[in-house]
Amino acid sequence: MKKTLIIVGSARKGNSLFIGKYAEEYLTRKSMSAETVQLSDYKIDYCDGCLTCDETGTCHKEDDVAYLIEKVKEADGVIFVSPTRWSLLSGDMKVFMDRWNPLAGRGVFDDKKSFIVTVGQTNRRDSESIGRALTSLKFFSDDAGFQFCGEFAFEECLGSKDIKDKKSQITEFTKALEKYVNAL
Repeated sequence: MKKTLIIVGSARKGNSLFIGKYAEEYLTRKSMSAETVQLSDYKIDYCDGCLTCDETGTCHKEDDVAYLIEKVKEADGVIFVSPTRWSLLSGDMKVFMDRWNPLAGRGVFDDKKSFIVTVGQTNRRDSESIGRALTSLKFFSDDAGFQFCGEFAFEECLGSKDIKDKKSQITEFTKALEKYVNAL
């Protein structure tokens, strides 16, 4: 059974978590194993830039990052979900990604698939903010060695429950997610 880890980089229990749980339910209906983790539920320290990990391949920090990375290693694919403002990913997502440095260039994720999702407040046609955040996640996915399998950007989700009213966007997201399923 194929397994997907859905990593949600939002601290609030709103639109991004809703999409993570939606993807989890969708994948489960497709007879796949899926688990959603919300980064704010875990202890994730900042990288201190010691660069010891460049030589050792491990980080000296004692927090939940090693546990979460093991979950990624056990999965066949990862779906990254991040809210976006000011063309950036969430702080939780960025801090988590910074901690992957010990794995850089080691080929750990070369056999894994990735799918990326951003949830933005604006309309993508009016602002490049959402697109820039997608690009950032795509670069991270590529640099980590994942086989990129698609992306989706939700628009106009300012309130914490706005996404539930975005039926047409959810339908399009489901179609994009199906391509990820087929790639697994």
